[in-house]
Amino acid sequence: MTTNNNSSKLNWKIIAAFIVILTICIYLFMQLRKSSIGQSNEIIKLQESLNKEAQLNRKLKSDLALNQRQLQELLPYKAIIRSASLRDSIYTLLPFKFGESAFIMPDSMPVIINAVNIMGNSTEYSIKYIVRTKKGEYLQTSLTDLRK
Repeated sequence: MTTNNNSSKLNWKIIAAFIVILTICIYLFMQLRKSSIGQSNEIIKLQESLNKEAQLNRKLKSDLALNQRQLQELLPYKAIIRSASLRDSIYTLLPFKFGESAFIMPDSMPVIINAVNIMGNSTEYSIKYIVRTKKGEYLQTSLTDLRK
């Protein structure tokens, strides 16, 4: 009976071990399946993201091509645009603006600022105001001759 008892205990141990191993295998299989589904979902999300990025990249390339064509059209005018930008930046720093009233010294004659004439090259420049007097005359004067 001990051999039968030992053999039945051994059978129960084998069956219990088999059930434990089978349970572990089923658990691992379910985890593998779950991670495989998660991986598939992540791959789908990454592909969608990649498609959106590719679409955005195509749009940016077309915008770049359009801007390059427009820039090529403006390239001959580059020097003029730079000089106008420089002129405008200098104009903002000047004390008198168009339409302001001022006085020409030394006789304090009232005038209206009509225009600003900025001339120069890479080494020197001059700024002259064109003003209109009460009589309707136009005079060209320097900044040092004007007062508010």
